[in-house]
Amino acid sequence: MEEEEEEGVGIDLRQVQDRKELLEFNSDKLKLEDDAKYEDEDDKEAFRRVRYWDHGRNLWESATDRLEGTYVLINRLHPFYDLVLSKLEKGSPERQSLEALFHALAVGENQTIQKFQDIDAKVAVEVFSKFSRSSSHQIDNWVNNNWSLFDDED
Repeated sequence: MEEEEEEGVGIDLRQVQDRKELLEFNSDKLKLEDDAKYEDEDDKEAFRRVRYWDHGRNLWESATDRLEGTYVLINRLHPFYDLVLSKLEKGSPERQSLEALFHALAVGENQTIQKFQDIDAKVAVEVFSKFSRSSSHQIDNWVNNNWSLFDDED
């Protein structure tokens, strides 16, 4: 099920489709860089809206599947994953809540790129790329300054 957003007045549906294809193309490039990992082998059978991978410095990357829609790649190399997410049991309400937040960010990014047509699609992609780098860096800083919050978790 693809995400729903209210249709705005004056949205060019052809442009929405072109922008969706741009997002799919960019997602295909992510697949070439490094396959997204599944935490459980059984997960390979179903479409996963949250996937983990070991690539780059960003905490998350937004991606689009041609048939299923938006998914998010969460980086296991990022300190937030190491100190927070990895300590939470798979499927726990806390972990699912954090994963849902990252998925919602990815959906919001893709929806905005597709439907906010006041700026060029490639510019929108670049803005969100910069946002992802900057926010990932800020979360990294937060983890580094607050790692003591997680001392008693081991």
